[in-house]
Amino acid sequence: MKIDRMSLLADVSGDERLDAIEAELALAKLTLGMKEVPSQTIAQWIAEGARGSRDPWNDPVDHLVAGFSAVMRNGREVVIPPSPRRSVGPDLFGLFLGQNERAGKITRLHLRVFVLDAAPVVASPTGIVRNPPVTDAEQRLFDRVFAELEKNL
Repeated sequence: MKIDRMSLLADVSGDERLDAIEAELALAKLTLGMKEVPSQTIAQWIAEGARGSRDPWNDPVDHLVAGFSAVMRNGREVVIPPSPRRSVGPDLFGLFLGQNERAGKITRLHLRVFVLDAAPVVASPTGIVRNPPVTDAEQRLFDRVFAELEKNL
């Protein structure tokens, strides 16, 4: 793992374990900001939806990942270098986060890290349904997107 303290990013392999990363970050007085750190690889954690990561609703300008590399199911590599989220075009990370490796597997991530004792940003309460269930129409759209990816990549 490489830590860029100025950018608060940790460059980690998809095969590294979250608990080992958190322990190494703690030595640098940094953290992933999770209440409980699962003992699984980064690639597994991302594939399963990054459970336990900081709530994106608390700071919509912040981000979990600033860049990543992945291998698509057809063997092609996707590389998104670390950069501010709003400057890189479509968010291809959505093909991997919580998709159980349907499109491919994460091989490297530039994770956002936090100063260990800094107070987290907390959003004002809202009545918005934050994680509504996926509708049948949305599931059909996901299936079409992944079917097109499979055909065209």
